[in-house]
Amino acid sequence: MMRPGPWKTSFVWSFSEYYFEPFAKEHSEEKVVDILQKTWRKMSEKGQEAALKLSLSQISKSLGRKGVDIIISI
Repeated sequence: MMRPGPWKTSFVWSFSEYYFEPFAKEHSEEKVVDILQKTWRKMSEKGQEAALKLSLSQISKSLGRKGVDIIISI
């Protein structure tokens, strides 16, 4: 699988930092977790490490953990 270029990583970072929380509030948990899983699989290892360090609300962190935990258990 081809890893995303720097522009895609920057986009994911920006979305996560500034738009994820409002997006998560407007959509079902199932949809948000599904999107997180798809995004996580496309991220480089370095990008995943950086994503885990983002400053997010407890609710957003919980959604992120659910998405990552499901991927790890597959």
